[in-house]
Amino acid sequence: KSIDLYPVEILVFLLLFAIIAQAAFHVRKFTLPSFWTIWPQLGLIALAIISEIMIQVTWLRLVPHKLNTTPLIYSELLAIVMYCFPLLILSITSAILSLDERLIEKIENWYLGLAVAAALIVGFEVRRIGADIYTFRYTEPVIVYMSLRALAQLMALAAMIAYARFLTACNWKQRIRYAVILALTVGGVYFTLENSWWVELAVALIVITLVYSRALFFTVCLLCLPLIPLAKAELTKLQSVKSVDAYRIIIWQDALRIWGKRPILGVGPGNFWSYDQVYTHLPFLLRNFDTTGLGVAHNGTLQTLGELGPLGVLLLYSFVAVVFLTAFQLYRRSKSPEKRNDRVLGLVCMGLVMGSLAGDFFSGSFFMPPRQIGSFKDMPQVLSTWVIFGCLFYKDKIWRQIQSKNKV
Repeated sequence: KSIDLYPVEILVFLLLFAIIAQAAFHVRKFTLPSFWTIWPQLGLIALAIISEIMIQVTWLRLVPHKLNTTPLIYSELLAIVMYCFPLLILSITSAILSLDERLIEKIENWYLGLAVAAALIVGFEVRRIGADIYTFRYTEPVIVYMSLRALAQLMALAAMIAYARFLTACNWKQRIRYAVILALTVGGVYFTLENSWWVELAVALIVITLVYSRALFFTVCLLCLPLIPLAKAELTKLQSVKSVDAYRIIIWQDALRIWGKRPILGVGPGNFWSYDQVYTHLPFLLRNFDTTGLGVAHNGTLQTLGELGPLGVLLLYSFVAVVFLTAFQLYRRSKSPEKRNDRVLGLVCMGLVMGSLAGDFFSGSFFMPPRQIGSFKDMPQVLSTWVIFGCLFYKDKIWRQIQSKNKV
């Protein structure tokens, strides 16, 4: 009863079993990501296991070995599984694409279609309940069974795909179509009132524009100058809740305090909440993490620092660098018109990884939810991100194989 499972998470393991079985009986030959693209993930998994072992030896007596009534061993095991989850998604995506590379475009098209539907639903529902910037401060709303954050991530990713296709479109008919999708999905992200996803999308669109054309970027900046008063008005609205956001500073200080207890390897995955309950400086009324939803760093870097120490942060940022450089190389190799889909994928991945890094500074769940009981329900939120990265790594592996054959 302490874990929420969605069908997609069960499907991941069923697909993994099917791929392993077919590979073992030589039914099919699958293409898996190159070591040079997944080595940060392998490092994170290895470091998570080492950190978990070391914290058991150096456990602080003040910290209970239970999370409420649940033994921490369950949270620790779940955390290790969560660290393995992105690598599973990358490998499964690459393996499936080896059956038909055209699935990359179909996956993007599905994201666009689902995101447009999500934008219409979110716009209708948020308007219906009269939501404002205060509405979702302490809640994690769902529409039917769909997390609003997961919908925000889906729409943000679709906006990036639509924008990249808009820039690389062959004719104005295509540009108009993708411009409409872009407007709908951007509006959908806005109506979710999820500030961190606003940051992700804004940074992603800026990065995509800069990479595609610096001249276009400066032109857009000039055209946006008349919108400064509107942006100032929106910032004023956000400042009206800054007294609540001041608690975020305390939460970040708590994360640093926890890391200070075990500065080399951290407190281990799955143990952050338990340590935070003992050492938090939050007001007394907010220390019941079961009701407030706190007990996490609300910052991906600080969460990783508290769990794995500085080496874990280095591996996290190494993965970001690997994704960006791999995407940039794919973009540079795809100048010809017949490789337009590869250019789109490269642009999307560059925008997505940098936007996720920016959003992760305020939310801490853009690359992976906090590794502990209660966070596994957020895994579908980042699933679409890892699938797109899996598409990128598949293209990179194919290119490496071709280069290797040419050398021979």
